[in-house]
Parts: sequence; C-alpha cells; structure tokens
Amino acid sequence: DLAFSYDNKTIFKNLNFEIKKGSAVGIVGESGVGKTTLVNILLGLLKPSNGKIILDQEEISKDLYEFPNLFGYVPQDLFLLDSTIKNNVAFTLDQKNIDEKKVLHSLSQAKLKNLIENNGLGINTIVGEQGIKLSGGQKQRLGIARALYSDAKILIFDEATSNLDTETENEIIKELAKLKKIITIVIISHRQSTLNFCDELYKITTENIKKIK
Repeated sequence: DLAFSYDNKTIFKNLNFEIKKGSAVGIVGESGVGKTTLVNILLGLLKPSNGKIILDQEEISKDLYEFPNLFGYVPQDLFLLDSTIKNNVAFTLDQKNIDEKKVLHSLSQAKLKNLIENNGLGINTIVGEQGIKLSGGQKQRLGIARALYSDAKILIFDEATSNLDTETENEIIKELAKLKKIITIVIISHRQSTLNFCDELYKITTENIKKIK
C-alpha cells in the first residue's frame, strides 16, 4: 500500500506489487507519474507517505542503512569523479583494496573493454571532470560497470540505456540476462527494446500499479 505525497500533492498511492528474486521487472508510466520517486523510495532517499517495502519478511523502508550492499543504482545522469576509470568503477576511498580483475570484468560486462584496450593507460585512464573525455554512452556504461562491481543483490536502472545505440544496448542486455538468476533487476525505461528483456512489466499511475506482462 505504498504512497507518496509532496506539498499536499499526491504523486501516487495504493502501489502493491511483488518483485521476485532473480527476475527482471520493468516499470513504465507517463512522465511525472512517479517512477523515479518510486526508485528513490527503494533506495532509501525518500520515505513513503504511507505503506512499506518488505524484503524477506523485513521492512526496509524504515532504515535502509541496515542493507548497505543491497542496491546498485544506475541513473540516467551519472556522477563521475575527475579520476581514473578504475576509481570510478570501484567508487571507494579505500583504493588499496580495489580488485582490478573485478574492475576489468565489470567493464567487460558493460561493454567497455574496447575503451580500455585502445588506451595505453587502460583502467588508469583519466575520465576528466564529470567524464568530459567520455561519450554519453560510455558514461552510462561506466555506471553499469560500477553497479556490477558493487555485488549488489538488486540492480536498478533508471533510463540507464537511453543514450546507448541499439547494438550496444542489446549487448548489455545479453550480459544482464546471464545475471538474472543471480541478481534481481528493476528497469525503468521508455524503450521497448529494453523492456522486452523483462520477465514482468508494471504500469504505474497516480492511482495504482498494474501488471501488464
């Protein structure tokens, strides 16, 4: 019975649905209906006005900090450090313990292998302020690599493939398909090519959420 209101305006209410472990679930809806708001509630950035989120019989909407490695989030607009590809994937202050093999594997899954192979510095390549030295598609793939490196149990993609060409998107979807039984994937997208990958599809409105696939 999840609901969220802002300044006395109801964004959505009466959201009841289940995401099965190891599945890929798509969420669609018109602009402004609250898709990103729902993501922010899942991530613990917003508290619902009503209702709760249950994970294996535990309510997580009260204090998500009990689940520090639960979610990996790939937004449309990614924050990048003015640092190396390696540091942007690992995204940690503890640089001594960065697993470079794992960084390389995550980059390969996100289809960024050519970027590091064609550059003499490899994963030590500097991306520049806010990734100015990367294309829009490369930045989004770097965000996907970061989420995969984190070993999150649930990956959330918020329009994360919107700047990718069809061929690259299809390659990444194929990699994600291999992970489906291991991790749970939630995708917000307006691109049908992305949503075709999903096991289930939900449409969110201000009044409820309906399963359409």
